[in-house]
Amino acid sequence: MLDLDVVIPVHNAPDHVRACLDSVEAALRGRGTLILVDDASDEPTRTLLDERAAATGATLVRHVERTGYTKAVNDGARAGRRRNVMFLNSDTIVPPRALDRLSTALDRHRRLAVVGPLSNAASLQSVPSTSGTGVANQTAINPLPPGVTPADLDAMFARRRWGALTYAPLVHGFCFTVKRAAFEQLGGFDEETFADGYGEENDFSFRAVDAGYRLGILTNTYIFHAKSASYQDAVRVPLLARSAERLDARHGPERLQRASAELQANVPLARAREMAAAFYAAHTAAV
Repeated sequence: MLDLDVVIPVHNAPDHVRACLDSVEAALRGRGTLILVDDASDEPTRTLLDERAAATGATLVRHVERTGYTKAVNDGARAGRRRNVMFLNSDTIVPPRALDRLSTALDRHRRLAVVGPLSNAASLQSVPSTSGTGVANQTAINPLPPGVTPADLDAMFARRRWGALTYAPLVHGFCFTVKRAAFEQLGGFDEETFADGYGEENDFSFRAVDAGYRLGILTNTYIFHAKSASYQDAVRVPLLARSAERLDARHGPERLQRASAELQANVPLARAREMAAAFYAAHTAAV
């Protein structure tokens, strides 16, 4: 049994949303609960979500006016009741077994409150590179090698069964899987301070650690992230700056700096990047 709510907030970008839902539905295989939060999308995204909810039995939460990312995901969490909750961006591709590994990690580790996967575009969880391949004002985005799918990379990492969970001070918000009990205890994401997203996951991560919980990253699990399909650069960059100021005001700039340094020095993550680099090189050379 997969005791998991998958909450996907949506604002337009129907092509990304369609691909994401196809992958999530295949990974759920009729288990768990899919919760779609339509944050005032335009056509044809509204119709797409209506049709998917009707066809699959997914829960659909609809905002007539846009409320912002953080309230959208909080509303999605409130619509579910499963033991674990995954907050998943709508521009992701989820391989078939990734949901099981992330949810199982929470079940197996009592003090683990949050867990996330590796990705091509998730800041310091990115593989094979965390820098140098991004576009302006954005962290690394690692394109897949020709002919390689997200499932191929996930299968490669899944063969590494030893030491899959590495503890971390932060987990990237693009795929943020949390124990519902911890989420409710901590009051969810702060939708007033971080209404538009960017920073809400770091704030929650710090609050979870302060409450005695642990956070982790699974180095045997990979989820593809197209990156910022709903927020274009001109909108996203000011949001990032404002959220950074608010995060610093609450937790202090030194704390984020220490967390980033700890992630950069994380040995299992470094090994995962090495594995991905070798995988990329082999598949690029074969073309």
